[in-house]
Amino acid sequence: TGEWRAAIRASALSANDVLHRHSWACALWLQRVPGPARISYMEGLLACLDRSQLPSEIAHHAYHVIDTYIVGFTAQQHTFVIGPEQLAVAAAEFLADLNPTDNPHVIAHVHAHMGDAPATSAFEFGLDLILDGLARLTRKRS
Repeated sequence: TGEWRAAIRASALSANDVLHRHSWACALWLQRVPGPARISYMEGLLACLDRSQLPSEIAHHAYHVIDTYIVGFTAQQHTFVIGPEQLAVAAAEFLADLNPTDNPHVIAHVHAHMGDAPATSAFEFGLDLILDGLARLTRKRS
């Protein structure tokens, strides 16, 4: 319920949290015909997109982009098995094999991972990019 963008954001954050807590769930999400809980989630997301007043073709694609983003991002989180205590050692080993002349951007990126955590999670950042783009499309239509 409520404003479509905020409702989708809240739903996506909740779905990411649930899938993150249940590491087996992403595989089931991708392999099975939806059950009652997922159908309810789908209906809610599609209703939010309907309230956005996006053209139906764009809303159709937006549903799949949002759904795939949630599941794909969460699945990727589950495959990264290096814990925080091993991260510095793994990063140092990875960086030792890189040539700074050939890979300055990769090296800077790894160092950024080792710095302070940003206020917004990477999941939220990507989600907001998607929602901002959809909001822009609704404004163009007005």
